[in-house]
Amino acid sequence: MPVLLQTLASCPIPLPLGREVPFVDGSRPAMLWCSDEPPTADLVQQLRAAHPATGLWPVLLYGDPLELFPDLAGSPDIHDAALVLAGFWHRYTRNGLASTTSPFGQRWPRIAPAGKPREDPRGCADDLTRALLDGGRLVDARLGLVPAVRGADVLANMGWAGPVNYDNDTAKFSAVLRSWEDRFGVSVVAANINTLTVSVAAPPGDLDTALHLAAEHFAFCPDNLWQSHPHTIGDYAPHLIDARWWTFWWD
Repeated sequence: MPVLLQTLASCPIPLPLGREVPFVDGSRPAMLWCSDEPPTADLVQQLRAAHPATGLWPVLLYGDPLELFPDLAGSPDIHDAALVLAGFWHRYTRNGLASTTSPFGQRWPRIAPAGKPREDPRGCADDLTRALLDGGRLVDARLGLVPAVRGADVLANMGWAGPVNYDNDTAKFSAVLRSWEDRFGVSVVAANINTLTVSVAAPPGDLDTALHLAAEHFAFCPDNLWQSHPHTIGDYAPHLIDARWWTFWWD
């Protein structure tokens, strides 16, 4: 039995009506199940709490239907997050000094030290889920369930293609999310065709940490600065201090 069907069959929590979302070319069994109707925050919270037993990670899906590609479903195990971020940084700055990277210039800085935990990561993810659903920010949200050992692996496992215009190996982005899970208590909460939203239970509490983290954000998703405000790492960093959620958007 395919992994998705096996894990769904063993889930003890009653699920709403839904369907498997296949890969674009149908060459491999689906790794994403999606509900037909918006979920309640309580249901998502129950599923997140049950993840250690079920192996199913809940994620809110919204907007245009996802296009999932099996070739983008590699393993984060083969990638080192620090090397991935440094590689992206050099790719985006190799043509000369970019004002966007001020105050670091063209040279890749060290990765940020870990933040100090403010709350339990699961509770932080539950709070963001409730804010998005009950606050009406995601009126068309659907519940997605993905077999994954940890939340960071969801993007790679389901073949998500959000950053495809920058890199088509989604496992690299999951590797970075694993590192952020460990250092900043990050949890994957919501996604659409090119946007990712995560909760943050251990955000940076000082400017130096925030500056180095802002450099990581630029390497991970340059459009967060190139096509948004503020446009420089120095201006972007203060917004990360004590922030309990981050959003990334790739053009």
